[in-house]
Amino acid sequence: MNELESYGYFTDYALDLETCRSCGYPAGTLMVFLNKNGYYQEREEANDLIGEHTLVTVKECHVGSWSSNYVFEEFPGRSFNTVMFERYILHD
Repeated sequence: MNELESYGYFTDYALDLETCRSCGYPAGTLMVFLNKNGYYQEREEANDLIGEHTLVTVKECHVGSWSSNYVFEEFPGRSFNTVMFERYILHD
């Protein structure tokens, strides 16, 4: 049994613990809400709060066994499915 299997909640898709931890973006990263992916209800709730193509700032990222969530500085105490967001990259 390897380190991941001993935790009992990582899937076969995870190669190692560091890979799991790096799935999300770190605090301070700007993300844009896509209004795509995830479950319908999650998108509707996010769209009511955030609005499509709005920029938000990652405060925390929680990676679980089958889903991951962001908490944003603009919405403390609320979490959002990571698949509904994309990293915002400022081009020169």
